[in-house]
Amino acid sequence: MSDDETASADDAPPWPQQLYDSVWLIAGAAIVFWFLSYVIWGLVDILSVPGAGG
Repeated sequence: MSDDETASADDAPPWPQQLYDSVWLIAGAAIVFWFLSYVIWGLVDILSVPGAGG
């Protein structure tokens, strides 16, 4: 194996780095996290209110 073959195999960044380099993926993950955290927070808040007449 020559140095050119090993250099070309090492040029590609690892897959986690490729995911972090995607601006749209990071933005989408932030929106999904924000949405889910507020929905779960809201459900916990609603379910923590005692029922009327109980």
